[in-house]
Amino acid sequence: MEWVVALAVLGVLLSIALPAAQGPLAEAERRAFLRAVVRDVQHAQSEALARAEAAVVRVVPTGYAVALASGMPLRKRAAPPGIHLASNFPHGTLRFGPDGRIQQGGSIWVEADGAPYARVILQVVSGRVRVEFVAP
Repeated sequence: MEWVVALAVLGVLLSIALPAAQGPLAEAERRAFLRAVVRDVQHAQSEALARAEAAVVRVVPTGYAVALASGMPLRKRAAPPGIHLASNFPHGTLRFGPDGRIQQGGSIWVEADGAPYARVILQVVSGRVRVEFVAP
């Protein structure tokens, strides 16, 4: 009988503790994904410059793919569960010229659990990639 009571108490404690622990884990996963987006966009830019060939980043709601204009894939990444992406690039495609310059500035919007979470901003003049978090 004592074991049954102990297991019931343990079950109640776990049902309270697990949802509370998932918040920080989800936040860490979101931030890691944002760092990966920035790294992969910067990688596309450096590959375009190094190979003297245009590179593209195609953004879809479930992730993105990085490739050279010749079609050679460089990276492909799926968004974690609950994360959706959007962009204001024509046809969801960010382009880097053979000189590594961004062809058109814009943003990749990151939505987490149905709410705006952050923007990855690409600036034409500086070629800089930065993250801006959306206030809750």
